[in-house]
Amino acid sequence: MNVPTSSQCCGIENAPQGERKNMTLEENHSKIWNHLNEIRTGMLCTHSEGLVSSRPMQLVQDNYEGRLYLYAENDAQKVLDILKSPTVNMNFTDNTKNLYISLSGIAAVEKQGKNFDHFWTDAVATWFSDHKDPKDAAVLIIIEITHADVWETNGNGFTRAFQFMKAKFNDSKPKVGTHETLEQ
Repeated sequence: MNVPTSSQCCGIENAPQGERKNMTLEENHSKIWNHLNEIRTGMLCTHSEGLVSSRPMQLVQDNYEGRLYLYAENDAQKVLDILKSPTVNMNFTDNTKNLYISLSGIAAVEKQGKNFDHFWTDAVATWFSDHKDPKDAAVLIIIEITHADVWETNGNGFTRAFQFMKAKFNDSKPKVGTHETLEQ
């Protein structure tokens, strides 16, 4: 049985194969960062007691080279989830640009260390200000991204509705955007 992908179901075309193959890893990372740098907050999804749990998390990095960096309280459920099952996903959405990003990878938890100190700022410390020693209450979550998908849709709701109606009359699929899988 052929089951359509989510992209096929919603009128989003996959980017042309040749276009994707010509991009270097650095170009893929740059493309992702150009989007993430403006969004900064995404939903971290972990496996938790037989369920998938999601919660908003703020990126703390100033570039993207295949890893995401986030701070959390060392005894938070998300940290316990990662220690049990390190496969995670982060989703980012920018509704003003009709942009959706899904980044999957393997997470690790760092208590202190080079990366921990590099990304620690006064703004990060504010999230842990109810602790006597904020740094002692925090861990750095590092996600090594293994798979990246980017969906961009065209125009507003009216434009997409028009594309659906046009496709119905032409007996074709609506064309409302693109989907790319970017090598990581």
